[in-house]
Amino acid sequence: MVVGENEELGNLLRLSELNLVYVVKGSASGREERIYISSDDFANASDKETVLNDMIIQTVYETRKELPQDFGSGMMLTDVYLEDGYFCYEVMTDESVTSIQSLKTVKSMGTSMEESLLEGFASTADPMEKIFLKYIHDSKIGIRYVFWSEDSPERVSFSLTSEMLSNVLDGGFPFVE
Repeated sequence: MVVGENEELGNLLRLSELNLVYVVKGSASGREERIYISSDDFANASDKETVLNDMIIQTVYETRKELPQDFGSGMMLTDVYLEDGYFCYEVMTDESVTSIQSLKTVKSMGTSMEESLLEGFASTADPMEKIFLKYIHDSKIGIRYVFWSEDSPERVSFSLTSEMLSNVLDGGFPFVE
């Protein structure tokens, strides 16, 4: 992140009298929660990083109200949390389409899963997903997907670092035209 970028955003919001509104919407219930930060609060905050981190923490809290969420194809989002500098999604597979063993095989083969996840972020048309990705990146954290199954004691995780997300935000992701 460029030093002063959040300060410039705060000044822009203050001058335009615009406020930040972050919407967290549960796909299963359709219910949404709105997180508000006024332009004055953001512009006058002594630590802009703290404001962004507070928004991420609030996002975890609001998203948990909507769990579990069915992702389809035998996948279910069961938890979200912050851990070791990552925003973590815990995803249960019922093993009908994707098994823990197949995920372990994919992981052992290299970065193809991470590349697929990044490609999904890079090609999204959802503006809220792009805003969320920017908040995650600006908070200097990454995203981790942790897959688990009731049929297996093992967990398989795939991590997207802040640097990887930076490439997506900068439009430098190689798989998207």
